[in-house]
Amino acid sequence: MTRVLRPALAEAQRRLLRTLGALAALVLLMPPGALAQAERSSGALDRASHLLGPPALPTLPSRDWPTQRTRQPAPPPLLERLTKDPLHAAYHVGLIETAIRNALDATDGPATLTLIAAQLGGHDLWRSTVHLDARAAPLAHDGAAFDHAPLRGELARLLIAIAQADRLRQQAFARLPASLTRTSLLRQAALGPLTPLDATDYRQLLGEVDHAAQAAGFFDLVTASRRFQHFLRTAPPLPPLRWQAETALGRILIDTTGGDDLHDVRDVLLLVDTGGNDEYRFAPLADNQPMQLIFDARGNDRYLATTHASGPAAAVLGYALLWDSEGDDRYDSAGHSFSQAAALFGNALLIDENGNDHYHARSHAQGWALGGSALLIDRQGQDQHHALAHAQGSAGPVGVALLIDADGDDRYTLAPLPLLFPSSQLPERNLSMGQGAAMGVRSSASDGRSLPGGLGALIDLSGDDHYEAEVFAQGAGYFQAAGLLIDGGDNDRFEAAWYAQGAAAHGAAGVLLARGSDNDHYQANQSTALGAGHDFSVALFLDEGGNDHYALGTLGFGAAHDNGHAVFVDAGGDDHYHLDADECRAFGAAPMSSWGDTREIMLSQGLFFDLSGIDQYPAACPRAGNDHAWAWPRQHLGLQLPSERGAGLDGDYDNPLFTAPLTR
Repeated sequence: MTRVLRPALAEAQRRLLRTLGALAALVLLMPPGALAQAERSSGALDRASHLLGPPALPTLPSRDWPTQRTRQPAPPPLLERLTKDPLHAAYHVGLIETAIRNALDATDGPATLTLIAAQLGGHDLWRSTVHLDARAAPLAHDGAAFDHAPLRGELARLLIAIAQADRLRQQAFARLPASLTRTSLLRQAALGPLTPLDATDYRQLLGEVDHAAQAAGFFDLVTASRRFQHFLRTAPPLPPLRWQAETALGRILIDTTGGDDLHDVRDVLLLVDTGGNDEYRFAPLADNQPMQLIFDARGNDRYLATTHASGPAAAVLGYALLWDSEGDDRYDSAGHSFSQAAALFGNALLIDENGNDHYHARSHAQGWALGGSALLIDRQGQDQHHALAHAQGSAGPVGVALLIDADGDDRYTLAPLPLLFPSSQLPERNLSMGQGAAMGVRSSASDGRSLPGGLGALIDLSGDDHYEAEVFAQGAGYFQAAGLLIDGGDNDRFEAAWYAQGAAAHGAAGVLLARGSDNDHYQANQSTALGAGHDFSVALFLDEGGNDHYALGTLGFGAAHDNGHAVFVDAGGDDHYHLDADECRAFGAAPMSSWGDTREIMLSQGLFFDLSGIDQYPAACPRAGNDHAWAWPRQHLGLQLPSERGAGLDGDYDNPLFTAPLTR
């Protein structure tokens, strides 16, 4: 009877699959007798579960991570959404991209982006951009009055905001001990070494911070800064003057002469330069200097760090902002760490409006945050970003770090050498931990003071871009953290080694979302990449179309390892897949490292979809093929273990993952 039914059912199956979409296509692998049952099921995901075996497509079970003490930090809310609902990960990430695009187009965009960062960090802050009380007293200073009334009025408003922000900053950090200084924080969290069981350990103190007050103070500061920058950009030419004043928070300097200046940025609270090709040499902030704001209106400028944590836009226990309106600029911290939008128990913002810019740093830079937020926003130009590690949208615990580039053909490099941050996976190369990456502190093997991580994202909305990194990069998460890389389109190259391009380990999430139908190249020459989730993690890789080329060492293309959840989707184009390994742990794989413990009854699920085009697959993976559907071969077929769920599909179907709101 089965032989008689097969030819008759073949055409019915094909028509059914066109109607139901890609996930329903997995019903191809069902025996014909199960088709009627599938037709009665409630949707495409239910039909997919027939291939994967019991249980039905579930949410990802949570591992029992160590219980945190009261007021200890929590993982970012997005991580919970992704791990509980991994098949809607693209939707959640797509909404973030939409919010960022809308904010960039808005008049109050920078302030809105600081709110988005706060909300991504779990702080439900809804604050008006006109919240500033103009009747409050401005920050006191000893400067003489100057004649230009409009500039004088705008400066007064900015000083009101500075005073208000400082009050909220003090409220935020009121419970921290005096022994927790900038120097000790930098040593523990960024520059090293971290001493186990330190008496003044930042890991024990993150929960003592009033993060909502911290974020509110920074939002008020950014709101007022946007107004001040708008005045500088739109006001008639200002009369030449060089005005200085001293305050309790540092020195104020306003220079409207338009000359090519050398600024010694030492003990500076506010520096305004309206023209000229200038050089800024940053000295470290003093402990009594919690804020620094710099506005440069024109010119090809150079921002030079003279030591670690000296700037630009470097915030420790406070706020830092740099706003450069135009010019081809150089941000030079090549020998130093912690600069170019770096925040540690603080908030930092670097905005470069225009020009072909070069960013060079050692580490903890170009959008890095722990215990706060760091945003690097580059609106236009062909830019180059270079660092070694912990950079380009990289976050630690209670951190949200965003590198946002709106336009231009850009290059992002996290170099393997010189070897200063050796990775565990490849000790001869640096740990990148960037280009949309985040990490927690996993201290179970040392002092037990573990912390969940934050959220790091690199969002490049346009241009032919080139991404180079090594280990943990390009949409990667480690230990209860979330890393995102969103590329808005055009022809891009992604190169990495291990844990990259939508990969995560130890209860984390990693997502790479590549928009558009352009031709992209992806290379991950080692392992665990291109949609690979390890140890209760969630990984998503989604490329919306184009004739793409993929090269992988091993373990990826929708590979769930040791109770992970991984999804790989290429939604269109003629694609080429290359695998270096002889063993095929790819294309909807669910391998386990060992058997005989409780992990065998926990979910591990890998899914692979290539949804159109004529595609080429490696010979090492005979199950995968053009216009084929396949299941991961179970080692314990009779047990139908949830830890062995994997499947793949190649065919002409609609993308089952949506990245935009379903209603308007």
